[in-house]
Amino acid sequence: MIVEPVTLPPTATLRQADTIMGTYHISGVPITTDGGKLVGILTNRDIRFVEPSDYDLPGQPVMTPSRWSQAGRDQPDGGQAHPAETPHRKTAPGG
Repeated sequence: MIVEPVTLPPTATLRQADTIMGTYHISGVPITTDGGKLVGILTNRDIRFVEPSDYDLPGQPVMTPSRWSQAGRDQPDGGQAHPAETPHRKTAPGG
């Protein structure tokens, strides 16, 4: 478990994200609010086809949004993903 993950705010530029990914040898950076709420992840795949001239733009428009932030922890389901949202997970027999 990662205790203190490297994160960036929604206003971070693509250049900042690319620098962080290169420095820490990671393929993605979680994007969080000041309060620590996850709003998405910016991956090297998200920025792969962005023109270098656009690297000073905010990363939020190209990041992968978090389904957890869409559900929200303040929702009645506690922000949990529904089975339809996690098709790659298989239910154990009898479960």
